[in-house]
Amino acid sequence: MSNAITDLIDYFQSEADDLDNVFNKNKGFTNADAGDLRENALLDFLSHHIPSRTRISKGGYLFDSNGNKSKQIDLLVTNNLTLQFSQSSELSRKIFNCIEGCVAAVSVKTNLDKNSFYDSLDNLASIPLEKKFIRTNANISNYESLLYKVPQKIIFAYKGQGLEKTINDLQEYYKNNKLDERQKLDLLIVNNEYALARIAEGTKSMLSGKELPAGSYTKWSKINTGSIGGLSLFRLLVFVQKAGNVFENLDLDMDAYYEQINLMDPLRTDLTNSSIEKNKSNNV
Repeated sequence: MSNAITDLIDYFQSEADDLDNVFNKNKGFTNADAGDLRENALLDFLSHHIPSRTRISKGGYLFDSNGNKSKQIDLLVTNNLTLQFSQSSELSRKIFNCIEGCVAAVSVKTNLDKNSFYDSLDNLASIPLEKKFIRTNANISNYESLLYKVPQKIIFAYKGQGLEKTINDLQEYYKNNKLDERQKLDLLIVNNEYALARIAEGTKSMLSGKELPAGSYTKWSKINTGSIGGLSLFRLLVFVQKAGNVFENLDLDMDAYYEQINLMDPLRTDLTNSSIEKNKSNNV
């Protein structure tokens, strides 16, 4: 009889191999068409595995109640409590959403060289995070910690330039771009090759006995992990699932968006209490 955990490893590794097959089959397409097909392949995988309280769509951008908006994000995972905004045509459907409703933002790259890596980091760092209109359960003490976990910022690539080169490029990017901790990358996966995962809080004990502090990255690769693709995909799902759990303790407040829309309405007129009362008296 097979072991259930072994079955899981085999299952997710086969999913990673299927994504590799998508990459190989689409080599003859134009860059734009191939990129679109590879985004669709990852979207399909995620849509069949993320919790039902979340949904994933081809991306657009994220915005806040002050009108700030991010750069283009390839895939957006949103929770089922937020309002949904989308632009549809016969050929495609693009969504945009408020930052309060976003669980994870995913940048998808065919080949993660330095330029495409920095492009992904720029796009994810552009997500407006300064002001979130979210109320929390009065019994929740780690409110700020919960907000730090959403949205998760994730990069998925089909091919890369090697683990150590990627780490060096990431360190250089952080050195040259002074980011808030909330803007930094949470998870990077190069399918069937290697991955990096950021420690959001506390410390993490490694097998070697070394303690890594919050803000550090754990790393794993095909050199020391047999089923690197399956392990990485499962880690991706765990990141999304944990971020989705945050919204069980939070209450989204969309009134701030209504107030801003109302204030910016060019045809807006103020009906004061006195004018209403006057109209009432004239009707008697």
